[in-house]
Amino acid sequence: MNKNQWVIQTNNLGKQYNSENWAIRGINITLKKGEFVALIGSNGAGKSTFIHSICGLLEPTVGEVYYNSEQIDNKNPFYNIGWSSQRQVIDWYLSVYDNVFLGARLAGYSKAAAHEKTLESLELVGLKEYTYRQPDALSGGQQQRVQIARSLVHNPFVIILDEPTTGLDAESSEKLLSYLHLRSREGALVVVSSHDLALLETYCDRVLLLSDGTILASENKEEFLTRFAGEEIICIDYEGEINKILLDTIKANCISIIANYPLEIKVRRGFSIGDIISILEGHVRVIDVKRNLPGLREAYLSFTKKKGVV
Repeated sequence: MNKNQWVIQTNNLGKQYNSENWAIRGINITLKKGEFVALIGSNGAGKSTFIHSICGLLEPTVGEVYYNSEQIDNKNPFYNIGWSSQRQVIDWYLSVYDNVFLGARLAGYSKAAAHEKTLESLELVGLKEYTYRQPDALSGGQQQRVQIARSLVHNPFVIILDEPTTGLDAESSEKLLSYLHLRSREGALVVVSSHDLALLETYCDRVLLLSDGTILASENKEEFLTRFAGEEIICIDYEGEINKILLDTIKANCISIIANYPLEIKVRRGFSIGDIISILEGHVRVIDVKRNLPGLREAYLSFTKKKGVV
């Protein structure tokens, strides 16, 4: 791998909170620039511990975390990392503006630059009208936006967010993930832990699945979907009659036939609908065609079912 491409690496990373339980163990992962990583797994899988460990907020029990010195300042990695916790981390005695402004100043921006960055960040998360309010006067979702704005204000090269869409409405979540996707296309490393798998699927390009503190899958999104959501349902509404001979021909070209009318068939992911349409031509008139393409949520559920993950 080109040295300039990797940003964070872990070697046998593990965190033990007591003599019996490991929150994470044996984590060997390379995170690269320009990646949007979807960190998924059930509650208690170790996602937050993993995030806190690679951000330097937790000292590992075993193993190491390495930062690429050509991408991140090893002496002050936090200048290059934007982190937001699943739990609220807010300076409650400061206004919304000062919470975010402080983040920019701690990252080394001048007062003038920090002011400009703060307003931009508040605009991004939709809090500009609440600039001078106190955090305790905001809703839970708005408080979540404050810490997201603070994590993004210094334009970090590495963005690691733990359940950032919790408490956010659909529009705000979409806007945030779209921005993060843009940052990854600009070369930033983006890691997002979220249970909102449908939204993650739209923007991520890599899936990192944790269970019981270990990595069960780490691969390109399309590879993950193909492996664990490799079947889809095609529904064809038609006029006319499909006789037994025609039905047998269709059955030979798909995994199975679920229903005859409307025609529902199970096929491999990426199957060409045209193959079935050509079989039907001259026999029935096709009115409508729909395909149910399984996504990240279905792939995750399929994966956990096959692996017996709880």
